[in-house]
Amino acid sequence: MKYSLIENQSDLDKVIEEIYSSNCKEIAVDLEGESNLHRYGFHLCLIQIKTCIDCYLIDPLAIDDLSGVKRIFEDESIQKMMYAAEFDVKLLFFTHKIELKGLFDLQMAAKLLGLEKLSLKNALETFIDIQVPKSKKKQQSNWSLRPLRLSLLEYAAADVYFLFDLKNRMLPELENNGFMKNLIKTNKSIENVRFAEVKHPHLSIKRSQKLNRRATVYLKHFYELREHIAKENDVPVFKVIRNNDLAKIAKYPPVDESKWLELNELTSLAKNRIGDFLLSKEAADREVKSLNVK
Repeated sequence: MKYSLIENQSDLDKVIEEIYSSNCKEIAVDLEGESNLHRYGFHLCLIQIKTCIDCYLIDPLAIDDLSGVKRIFEDESIQKMMYAAEFDVKLLFFTHKIELKGLFDLQMAAKLLGLEKLSLKNALETFIDIQVPKSKKKQQSNWSLRPLRLSLLEYAAADVYFLFDLKNRMLPELENNGFMKNLIKTNKSIENVRFAEVKHPHLSIKRSQKLNRRATVYLKHFYELREHIAKENDVPVFKVIRNNDLAKIAKYPPVDESKWLELNELTSLAKNRIGDFLLSKEAADREVKSLNVK
């Protein structure tokens, strides 16, 4: 599987110029990112683009100026073939304010054509008889680590390498069955998806629904501190305290340092910040008192 790894501005500029000069009217696109699995928050870690000429793996962590990528992705005259695009569309906007236009989501096309198992692996096998080994372990790798292993680069390239063939196989069937109007409408809708801002994120923890009002106040304060610690250390929040454990602590908040240290639920990172958790509890105590809740 042939591809070029793009790790500097000069090479990226050449790729963007090539796309326009070669009059490519469609490209295949996929992204690899990080979403609170190995680091805090959302990060764009790799951009895969297959053109009518070559396949490129663009490293956004090594290149500061992605304005060329933004230009391509926001150019509606260039169709972007993607498979299961929704998360990637959200990620592009969240991390780089890129508003992707000209989407052709092949997973939505496969769904219209009656495919039951909607994985890319199954779509490739069903429609074009190509078997591409996919690995959940590779998918959940830390894509922000450098250098990326050869096996990961090949995995990433495979996500775009056959999308031209897949679309060409699907398109006549989509047109013959009158599905294109519906597909175009769906693609336009996906182009506008964004990560929703959650007003009370601590209430998204499942066990929060079983807490009384008093415990919910403690949960809010501990949740906010956990977010702060995780962001400060660039680690996912579960590396501080897991959700279920956070709800359990909120229900019966320890009253002093010795009681905090007795908790089996604390990670070493959380144990190093017990002083902050005690201050957080004091703030929650004051709020509980002011609200007159028990």
